[in-house]
Amino acid sequence: MDSDGQTPSPTSKRIREDNAPYVLDVPATRKRRKLVSSLATTVKKNVAKEAAKVENLPEDSPPHCVVSRASEQRMVLEFAHVISGSTPDKELDRLEWSWGLPYNTLNVDTRRNIHTLAIDLHRLFDATKDNKPTGWFWIPSDDALGLLRTMYGVYVDAGNQTGGTQNTRHAPNSFYKKSTKFTYRLIPLPDMMESWSVRRYEGDSDAPFDPEEIQQSVYPFTDLPDIELHIPYHFVIVNTGKKLLQLYGHGKINYARDFHFLGVDDFLTRDLMDNTLDIYAAWMSSTPDPQWLTGEPYDDPKQDPPVDQRRKGGAGSDRRGPGKGGRSGKKSASGSQPPNTGAAPSGGQVGRRCTTSKSLAPSDSASYIEPLELADVSSKGSEDEDEPFVDDEDEEYEDEEWLEGLKEWVNGVWTATRRVDVARDGSGSEAEATMVGVLPDLARFKGVNETSL
Repeated sequence: MDSDGQTPSPTSKRIREDNAPYVLDVPATRKRRKLVSSLATTVKKNVAKEAAKVENLPEDSPPHCVVSRASEQRMVLEFAHVISGSTPDKELDRLEWSWGLPYNTLNVDTRRNIHTLAIDLHRLFDATKDNKPTGWFWIPSDDALGLLRTMYGVYVDAGNQTGGTQNTRHAPNSFYKKSTKFTYRLIPLPDMMESWSVRRYEGDSDAPFDPEEIQQSVYPFTDLPDIELHIPYHFVIVNTGKKLLQLYGHGKINYARDFHFLGVDDFLTRDLMDNTLDIYAAWMSSTPDPQWLTGEPYDDPKQDPPVDQRRKGGAGSDRRGPGKGGRSGKKSASGSQPPNTGAAPSGGQVGRRCTTSKSLAPSDSASYIEPLELADVSSKGSEDEDEPFVDDEDEEYEDEEWLEGLKEWVNGVWTATRRVDVARDGSGSEAEATMVGVLPDLARFKGVNETSL
């Protein structure tokens, strides 16, 4: 801009560019992750709603740590991803392929991948040293062994002793039917031996705080109950399986050294850990079809339905024999899930974003940006097809902080590229330049042709 405040006359190249429609061309994220420094408010609300539903609490109940049961008034809480937002693209490709999803549709910011943890437990959940985990992980409770054995039969090449894969595409949601509650046990790694970060409030969360109701747990935290979450098993398999693979590769888990507290009565938990490692290794060993990787419509070959591995009277592994009990022999391993023999639908996520066909013209304010529309990619096999309220995928781009940043970006781009029209009177004086968002006359309203004014 000149010292007199006037914008220099644009070159012919700039004029040609300005006459073209302005297209909001933000580089697409390879996989959709957090768009701002924190999760969108709507995502957090949906996570809290899901957690409240699991515990049969009112939907507007404040969030609390799923381990300690402490609310944000009593402890600093954070929203923790199960599948990390920094997961490499190749790993996400293999998960999408194995889970029967369309290419580039897995959203790690879905509420089904996030739970609330106290800040110290969150740090331990993600803790690593020399690229190996040092904190803790979730493992499905004993009564889920039959379901994981069914998943094992679908994904894992049992004849391969080094984590082989059948390269099968199968929607994990099909294993759960309509289940929305999933039970887990907290398993610590040896580096937590001196940690005192695990405690649990056993009092009524709605009653006045009672310090006597705080249960302090010490390693190996076997006095903690099994914990119900809204996080489906396949998300936890990714987190826990990756940790186990980093520690043991495709070899055997060293229970005597690292999990000595898993005694005779915990053989089902050991089987669950073995299956979790093998299933995750199978997913990571899969080979997506090059045609699928193009993002074009892909037809899956017809597959046989999975063989249900759940047994009456016990679900122990073949190596240890059918069991009748979990921790302390108190748990039945018959499995509470209904049998499932249906083939998995291969479909996508309802709520996947598609941009609108309309473009943003230079005369449009940032407020004219059309909201992103929902594409119902598939009516089956979606991540949230059975949910009654708005999904976080539907709202994750509506975070106010992100929208304000977008407005500023659009404003800055248009300010830097705005053109100056020659006045109609032919005097050669320059017309006043107007920034995006300021509407001084009809020329700034959508549908009015500026060149005709």
